[in-house]
Amino acid sequence: MLTQGRLKELLHYNPDTGVFTHKSNPDPRAVVGGVVGTINGHGYLILTVDGKTRNAHRLIFLYMDGSFPDKDIDHINGIKTDNRWANLRTVTQSENSKNAKLSKANKSGLPGVYWYEARKRWRVVCSTRFIGRYEDFFEAVCARKSAESRENYHINHGRAV
Repeated sequence: MLTQGRLKELLHYNPDTGVFTHKSNPDPRAVVGGVVGTINGHGYLILTVDGKTRNAHRLIFLYMDGSFPDKDIDHINGIKTDNRWANLRTVTQSENSKNAKLSKANKSGLPGVYWYEARKRWRVVCSTRFIGRYEDFFEAVCARKSAESRENYHINHGRAV
């Protein structure tokens, strides 16, 4: 089991830049002071420590707080490689979904607002809850934004990243 002490023995984390660097040289390919990590297929920075690959943002909580979080970690600005301490927060899965970027499949420009062809109306949902149908796009947007406010969505929710 990786501990905070062992992690700090091997790596240095700069909370202002979000970057891990090597402190020691357990691997002949590692350069002391060199930046650690690679980006995985999901766009997150990963590191291999003592033979086990982990997400950098989870290691940061071990480094800073002394334990791995039992919740999700949210990159507040939506940039998966921005691992500055100020950009990370622990959240529930539900809270994390309230700070999601806009889906590439979205055509209206706003999450939860869809054109419903059969009724020739804008359909509005928030989470999985149906809000209503609107003839006017502006009214649909207002309904969605009101629902987001009531349900405490993060201000960055629906951003195009």
